[in-house]
Amino acid sequence: GFPAQYGARALEGRASYARNVTVGAVTAQTIVGVSNRDYRARRRESYNSGLIAYDRRDLSFGPTATDMIDSPFDVEPGGIGVGWENDIGSRWRQTGAFATADISLPARINLVVGGRVDHYRVRSTDDGLLPYAPTAARDSDDKATWNASLSWNSGGAVMPYLALAKTSALELSQAGDLSTSVIASDSWLSDGDLSEAGLKFQLLRGTLVGSLAAYRQTRTQLTGGPAPTVQGTRAKGAELELRYLASKNLSFTFTGSTQRTTIKGPDNSFTYLPAYAVGVAPALAYGGTYVTYSFASLPGRSGDYDYSLIPHGVVSLYGAYTSPELAFGRAGATLGVTHASHTSGTLQNAVRYPAYSLVNASAFLEHGPWAATINVDNLFDKLYFTPDADVFANLGATPGRGREWRLSLKRTF
Repeated sequence: GFPAQYGARALEGRASYARNVTVGAVTAQTIVGVSNRDYRARRRESYNSGLIAYDRRDLSFGPTATDMIDSPFDVEPGGIGVGWENDIGSRWRQTGAFATADISLPARINLVVGGRVDHYRVRSTDDGLLPYAPTAARDSDDKATWNASLSWNSGGAVMPYLALAKTSALELSQAGDLSTSVIASDSWLSDGDLSEAGLKFQLLRGTLVGSLAAYRQTRTQLTGGPAPTVQGTRAKGAELELRYLASKNLSFTFTGSTQRTTIKGPDNSFTYLPAYAVGVAPALAYGGTYVTYSFASLPGRSGDYDYSLIPHGVVSLYGAYTSPELAFGRAGATLGVTHASHTSGTLQNAVRYPAYSLVNASAFLEHGPWAATINVDNLFDKLYFTPDADVFANLGATPGRGREWRLSLKRTF
């Protein structure tokens, strides 16, 4: 990895007032208030400029005394040596007022509404050796957000609901700071929205409980690298959860989700590229690094594209058994499988990583004040791969974790 050092300090104050209100057949639990949050952060990082982190020796040669050219963690007398490439000092303040009401209406209808208005002030500087963005930036803005949820309790087996929300969020980096580049580009405060409709239910005399929901969401995500940029995303999907109590001792749980996320172009983010993406044979690219400062400049990526680093579908089924009270105590076991669909890099015609299924198991034994538990993850030691993360997503693959087991012994007093 790269050298990094982070520090932060937060100071927050909040005052609120709660009151219950009744008007005829309508009752409401309300809360109003004001809040202020002051945050200061310092983020120092270096991104392989060739000046400080390491040299280019062949790893097979072995370590030598001169492998580390310089360390940014050290400050040499007289100011010699090389410091941090990026040294960002950031301060932001959020001052706002909020109100929420939980309203019970006739016919078993419930409405929860909330809103807030915030004033933001932000400023950042980059005093690093090689800043990739403006050395200083500041800005301010006002933002109003709200949320609402409407549900109906049928008094029986089902409860349908509808939820809507309009949100905003600061585009914070790893230390909770704001990059000078996102302030200068006026992308430091992003909007989002969520629409969700669903159904919660209890069937078979309460032995089967679950929920079904469909959603559509737009939001943003901050990219990594020396000059962070803000990506817009659009997602839609559905989720199903079921829990079935087959008997007093045996139960089953099923969860399933499907989603599709789209990156809204043009995506001007920084990313590393494999050699084949720039027309270089991999054997000739040993020891080299290829990057782009605008992902939208690559073939087939000038507009919107599918975010394929996460699976489109994930399902799992687990069964659990707990014995009745026995002469020695109690025992139980859980066995389940999780299946994830395929993933791939985000380049056009990228490497594709196959779907996989993992089996997990656990068991426990209780005797008086003693309890022993064993957990085995990836029971059959399945070999699987997922894309690397962030700016390295198209450069490498991450092998999944093999079989792991944990044994714990506990005694209560």
